[in-house]
Amino acid sequence: MRRIIGGLTALAATGSSPVWAHPGHGTTDPATVSHFVFEPMHSVPLVLMLLATGAAWLIYRRRKSAARENLVAEPVRKKNEI
Repeated sequence: MRRIIGGLTALAATGSSPVWAHPGHGTTDPATVSHFVFEPMHSVPLVLMLLATGAAWLIYRRRKSAARENLVAEPVRKKNEI
């Protein structure tokens, strides 16, 4: 799980760096936090990344719990010998 989170963090860090090179957009001041929250060019990838992280976490948890359920030992039943 740490590798997944680390990979997503690295992807976010490298994926957003080209954005700093573009000439400007939007109606808010680019030096403020509100620019990154309210401008769709920044907020949509953030929301998509959060959704992907949540989905990956849910899949991980379900697979982990399914693996635990499969490891539960059932009692061995012997056939009646006559």
